[in-house]
Amino acid sequence: VSGILLYLRIALGRLNVGVMEDIYKKAMDLGVDTLQIKPIIASGRAGENKDSLSLSPQELLAAFEALGKIYDETRTRVSVSCFPPAARFGLPVKPCANNQKFYWEVNGDMYTCNYSMDPTNLLGNYHEEGGVLKALEERRRRYGELFNENRVIANCPAINNYREL
Repeated sequence: VSGILLYLRIALGRLNVGVMEDIYKKAMDLGVDTLQIKPIIASGRAGENKDSLSLSPQELLAAFEALGKIYDETRTRVSVSCFPPAARFGLPVKPCANNQKFYWEVNGDMYTCNYSMDPTNLLGNYHEEGGVLKALEERRRRYGELFNENRVIANCPAINNYREL
């Protein structure tokens, strides 16, 4: 044992939903420690191609229900990001993959989430006085405004993946 943990991350969508269980089984066979699964979020190019890439909330729920039936945490753990309803099937969920991160634009602007990069989520700029520490302070100050009661960014487009469930 090398002490190195192996993570496999997939974006779950229309093109791979039919093989998700096979991916999990292969991850177990390969000794992967954690399979991280994040449904495709209809934002940017994925938003422009939503019908061909994204799954409906009901399709996502069915996919995670099927995975929950074969889930074996003693072999390969699963971590589902940005889809809290997956917890219904015994799968560990991280409601928001971004509630402990910063996303930086090339110009130095710092945001809470790469899916919600609008002016209301701007925390600061790396190049300004105070840089990262100032943005961190701003994030802490505005936490209740930026994140909803489920610790998910309040205006995140991922919420559309499960709002109606």
